[in-house]
Amino acid sequence: MLELLLKKKLQALSWNELDSLAQEIREEIIHVLSINGGHLASNLGIIELTIALHKAFESPKDSFIFDTGHQTYTHKILTERNLPFSTLRQYKGLAGFSHPEESPHDPFFSGHAGNAFSLALGLAKSRDLLKTSEHIIPILGDASFTCGLTLEALNHTSKKLSNFILVLNDNKMAISQNVGNIKNILSRLLSNPTSSKVYQDIHSFLSRIPSCGPFLARQGKKVTESIKNFVSPAVFFEEFGLSYIGPIPGHDIKKLTETFLSLRNLPYPVIVHVITTKGKGMPIATKYPTPYHGVKPFDIESGKIHLSSKTTFPQIFGKALVELGKIHPHLIALSPAMIEGSHLTNFFQQFPERAFDMGIAEGHCVTFAGGLSYHKECRPVVCIYASFLQRAFDNLFHDVCLQRFPVVFAIDRAGLNGPDGVTHHGIYDLGFLSSMPNLIIAEPRNGQILHELLVSSLSWNA
Repeated sequence: MLELLLKKKLQALSWNELDSLAQEIREEIIHVLSINGGHLASNLGIIELTIALHKAFESPKDSFIFDTGHQTYTHKILTERNLPFSTLRQYKGLAGFSHPEESPHDPFFSGHAGNAFSLALGLAKSRDLLKTSEHIIPILGDASFTCGLTLEALNHTSKKLSNFILVLNDNKMAISQNVGNIKNILSRLLSNPTSSKVYQDIHSFLSRIPSCGPFLARQGKKVTESIKNFVSPAVFFEEFGLSYIGPIPGHDIKKLTETFLSLRNLPYPVIVHVITTKGKGMPIATKYPTPYHGVKPFDIESGKIHLSSKTTFPQIFGKALVELGKIHPHLIALSPAMIEGSHLTNFFQQFPERAFDMGIAEGHCVTFAGGLSYHKECRPVVCIYASFLQRAFDNLFHDVCLQRFPVVFAIDRAGLNGPDGVTHHGIYDLGFLSSMPNLIIAEPRNGQILHELLVSSLSWNA
């Protein structure tokens, strides 16, 4: 079927052929990642949705903006990158994220969550200024709504925006379980499938009344809108100018495609709520979506990940922080949605009242740590990746360093990152951190020095 794509356009495939294509893509992703590693569960969950988007729209004329770009494996396969897909995340091979220098089907670099909505709005505005009519389609995970940038974009959405379809890929997960009040609000709203059906049924019933049906349907709009708002997630999004559609089963290619086709050429923006399963088609990835979000090479038959016996800096750090947590009653650990990657799981289990998963909100995480350290008895340790700290540059300067607050930053994933590419190179941290006032930078050469530096950092500016 993948070879068929070389001879036959996706739009010409039947529904059965598309279902077979989805299965073959799923098998291909599992096979390649078992050798190269990469983002597994998130890509297994978005295969049918990506196929439906390509069936209903025309890339690259229509722009697909994925948030984040790690879920673009199916998109790559469907855009003339199926033959080199075996080189994914390899030297001179395909990038693990969307990459505009790799293909015109990738309009932007997208390595971190939260930027797709803003990029899409800007792209749509430039399209309108140029008086063209292509579709702009950002694809956001539900965790993207924990990002401040996404909410800023939501606040800036115009009701007059045409050919703009925001797809909410709802799998109830980021890398780990989503956190925060927005997650709770969206969970309540998005888990209610009643709303759209109620609204559609009432409108359909009124429209079918002989002679005066269309008139009644128009006059009854306020009533039906009130009913819809009472039971619906629509009110949340429609207050921001987005018409809500859904929820749609995210693994039904026919249903998805028909929905997208029906929304073409609308004079106002819409949000399509799609329910997907992270890790779909691989039982162990479905059961354990967090450890199978990003994987090292693994055995296809058992799903067992081939782990290195070499002890890593994050492992040493995680163990040391638990030991110090037992000694220091006010030691606090924070991370912007990177609990497992930063090896904080044990600390979170042993000291839940002193552990904070801040969600994909790096700026808030850093400023929150500044507030925690106002009373110097409290010692927050912000565990963050080098490339993610870039997103909190001003928070670091204004809310920590300028205030002379004793916040410890445990920076992980520094240096070159070959497989994940340019968006994940942690090579800029020393450059911008060196310009910060009142900040001490230390780089341990081994695990013992890391432990000693962590101990001494907790007494700094006491």
